[in-house]
Amino acid sequence: MITQLESAIVRIRNQRGDILGGGFLVADRKVLTSAVVVRKALNLQASELEIPRGEVELDFPLIMPERRLASSVIHWEPQDDIAGLKLAEYPPRNAKAVSLLKAEDPMHHSFRTFCFPPGYEDGVWTSGTIMGRTAAGLAQIDTREITYTSQG
Repeated sequence: MITQLESAIVRIRNQRGDILGGGFLVADRKVLTSAVVVRKALNLQASELEIPRGEVELDFPLIMPERRLASSVIHWEPQDDIAGLKLAEYPPRNAKAVSLLKAEDPMHHSFRTFCFPPGYEDGVWTSGTIMGRTAAGLAQIDTREITYTSQG
């Protein structure tokens, strides 16, 4: 059985089809991801502050990996590494958006995430703890080693 979280996960690619990162469905046709991933997908410079133009390709790897969808950037906060995408069409029927919550103090909380590190195109789950803030105001996380499993 696919969970709501699993059905919301997207995998983002560049125009050559290379996998660059992930994101998740937050509304009917809206996806939240990283500005860094969008910059890579559109081959942009790190100094780009305006909302980028161009098509960002993605799929829903855990529910329908064979269907690639086009999206465009509708929200851009590069200083906080946040990008919002709008799908050109509706996502797969069994995709379910996740709800976002604001944590007053997320430090020392555990998390679980699905990611696409180099060499793991199908993605892997990992978990960790939000440790605290750095002098630059960024959250430092401690992640556990990624364990890749296979059948056989």
